[in-house]
Amino acid sequence: MRISKVEIRNFRSVQRLDLDLTRSSVVCGPNSCGKSNVLRALKFAFLHSYSAEKTSSNFCSVVTGPNATITVRVYFDEPTANLVNTLNLPLGQQVLYQIKIKRNGKPTCHLNGQLMDEAMRAAFLDEVVIVHVPPIRDLTTGGLDPFRSTLAATIRKSRGSHSLVQLNQRVREAVKRSGRQILVGAQAAARSLLDVDELSVDVDAIDIDSLLPMAGITFRVKQQESGLEKLGTGHQSSVILSLYRQLGAATGKFVLYLFEEPDNHLHPTSLRAIADELKECVTEVSQAVITTHSPYFLNQFPVTDWFPLSADANRTTTLRPRKLTKTDRELRVAFGRYGLRPPEALLAKRVVVVEGPSDVTLLRELVELKTGRSPDRQDLLVIPAGGKDLVSDLCLLLEELGADWLGIMDWDATEDTRQPMLKKGLPAATVAAVDAALTTIQSQLSVQGTKKPKAQKFLDGLRGELAQTATPFAASLAESVLGRHLGKARVLTQAEYSKLANDVRRKSMRPLREVLSRAKLWLWSGLPEEVLVATAAAEATVEGRLIHHGVLAGPVQAANRRVTLVKALHGLGHSPEVLQDVIRSLHGAGELRGREWRDLVLRVTGE
Repeated sequence: MRISKVEIRNFRSVQRLDLDLTRSSVVCGPNSCGKSNVLRALKFAFLHSYSAEKTSSNFCSVVTGPNATITVRVYFDEPTANLVNTLNLPLGQQVLYQIKIKRNGKPTCHLNGQLMDEAMRAAFLDEVVIVHVPPIRDLTTGGLDPFRSTLAATIRKSRGSHSLVQLNQRVREAVKRSGRQILVGAQAAARSLLDVDELSVDVDAIDIDSLLPMAGITFRVKQQESGLEKLGTGHQSSVILSLYRQLGAATGKFVLYLFEEPDNHLHPTSLRAIADELKECVTEVSQAVITTHSPYFLNQFPVTDWFPLSADANRTTTLRPRKLTKTDRELRVAFGRYGLRPPEALLAKRVVVVEGPSDVTLLRELVELKTGRSPDRQDLLVIPAGGKDLVSDLCLLLEELGADWLGIMDWDATEDTRQPMLKKGLPAATVAAVDAALTTIQSQLSVQGTKKPKAQKFLDGLRGELAQTATPFAASLAESVLGRHLGKARVLTQAEYSKLANDVRRKSMRPLREVLSRAKLWLWSGLPEEVLVATAAAEATVEGRLIHHGVLAGPVQAANRRVTLVKALHGLGHSPEVLQDVIRSLHGAGELRGREWRDLVLRVTGE
């Protein structure tokens, strides 16, 4: 038995949230995105009683009206044998438990569509054990309290000669026997003075159950016994989680563990042990829902167990859409090509994908100059993909994972990659001369084996074009890197795509960027290096700094100045300190005040 799906409506920050849970569901996301509220909603659904005050305080703030309800629907894949026998549920079929509660605190519950009376609901709840474990930080601050409660509940339900009821009865009888011996001397006086038959000790108020919450855990090393609080926090957490696992198994019922940030205050090496303990808690009749914001902890679970949450503009909880088509291993290998781990990408505020290392330096400096904080301090990951096609590939991976991302491409990403190598409209005599030259070159090629060499493939391409030089070349956005990416992403309507194609032809930057924002892309108006030297003053500043750093031997000829500077800047990908100085010098000269720079920073930071 397990919960296959939960639907939460109007609970705290959650207005509407559907989760298809796994055996070990890890709810992740930034602070204040509603992770804890998912656990609270599950716990709330299985409470035995409700008050108007408690119910009202749990309503979502955007929900108003006296008839509004908190609704939680919990789908179980199948009932336990006890539920089948107790409530006559069909064996091996899905079970739907639904609870609706108005502000007055009165619940209305249904099981498979049947209204539940108090006896039926009590019988159902008795077979479901909810273990809510708040962050395990330290035993001295109540880290063991949930365990003590679970231990007490388990002991209370034990049966047989060593059960708590039998033990309590034996204690009362022992106290009564001892009291009878103490009161022997007073019996005669009592009969004569008080006119009573016998005095005895009242043991009805003796209740061992009330002492259970005082139980603790000790450990022994070489005959010396100490309290568990003497251990480090990581060891405490591991021991406590192991105890929860054992207690859950001892109940003999379906157990839902709600672990809240078990990664708190733990070293990454300890997180692996904690994750293993949590996985051990999961059995055929138990399940865990865990919250975290640690990429190290999240990395211990398969991607299919991740449920990334975020908060929208109204501060209500939403589930980031995922489009998983790859296995856990395939995703990790794919991200590894870019030096990324999936949890790092998923939990970052935003992943910004650029083409190369020089773009990384440019963007990092620009963000810091404009905002006063580096991308790292703003939880922004800037990743060089290694080319336009790879920008597209990584962006599609991030979309599949459900991460928040932005892809940045140069303007040449809009160009048709089928651009011809030969001019169109060549005279017949020229075509014949080129064809003869290709034949001569081909005869001189070194051929080894059966596979065509690159040179042969190149010549074949030229011959193919030579046969079509009379046909005008019609460039198409669909054959560009940008067009192919949009075709795979499928986020634009046909009307939006047509508008984008027209804007690209006219190079209308502002409207095309508005359309591309829906595709999470940003496009430079040229090459980034070209934008850096857009004015004569910027050229002079860049030239001076490149000469200072020895990148250029001296002033460049005016005729080739801009082209030379662009090439030199493009070659600074592995000299970030030089490019950093150039960018800061341009900023100091007031050359980075244009709209393009400002718009880019706003898109990157989301401010």
